[in-house]
Amino acid sequence: MKMKSTLMLLCCILAGAFFAGCCNNNPVLKPVAEHLVGRWNYQMIYRLTDGEWEEGNRDGTACTMTLRSDSSIYRTITEPSGWTSLQSATWSVDEDKMQFFMNDSPSDIVRLTADELVYAYGQAMDGKTGKMLDGAFRWRFKRTLPEKTMYLAERLLGKWKLDATYEKKNGAWSKTAYGQPDESWFEYREDGTCTGYFRMGNNEMKMDKAFAANQGSSQIRWTDKETGKEFRVCAIDFENNYKTLNVYYNENADPVTRKIYKGEFKDVFVAE
Repeated sequence: MKMKSTLMLLCCILAGAFFAGCCNNNPVLKPVAEHLVGRWNYQMIYRLTDGEWEEGNRDGTACTMTLRSDSSIYRTITEPSGWTSLQSATWSVDEDKMQFFMNDSPSDIVRLTADELVYAYGQAMDGKTGKMLDGAFRWRFKRTLPEKTMYLAERLLGKWKLDATYEKKNGAWSKTAYGQPDESWFEYREDGTCTGYFRMGNNEMKMDKAFAANQGSSQIRWTDKETGKEFRVCAIDFENNYKTLNVYYNENADPVTRKIYKGEFKDVFVAE
């Protein structure tokens, strides 16, 4: 799916609005761009039906968006199943028209205070059918602090270099060179994609995937960027104040024979 259409769908999922009784007196702080910078947490979506604003169905999806002063924005989308994915975009503002643009798609700003944002858009996605609905919709967000809503997927952002591989034997972890490449690293980006690099002698390999992380099960999932087909799922955890990443798996391959061995393994990565 192209990034622009994907972000449009996300705009429809992310959302929030305001109650009908307040719609005639909604303040908008100026300058708008300055007051939009920060992190916002999705609260609710509303739809205008027969002249009244009605609450939409959140379906358990949680969303945040972080707007920076350099016009970059990235968003987290957490499904009811616990999987969090990331997407990035650019944003801008038309101060005179009080419009908020994400990747050039405009939304009218209805309300902007120190801790609340409401914007309007003419489409939304039906959570049950996935179809786009035309109408009058509003989305409401509350300002939040990153440390209060930091997701596992965000902890992964950046470049991680493989430090060592371990195998559990008799209940204890011990270092092993078995299956460990001479050099390996992963880089996770705010657009929800990642690159993995592996080198064994003169042989090099790279993989480019999409990724998501599960808050509840502490897992990472790699998928094909185009088809969404699952590539691999591993358990993970962090140490050393999120500077060390442990990736756990149950199969390891002999780098010479390619034979698969089962057991308990973990790769330890260090943040660069």
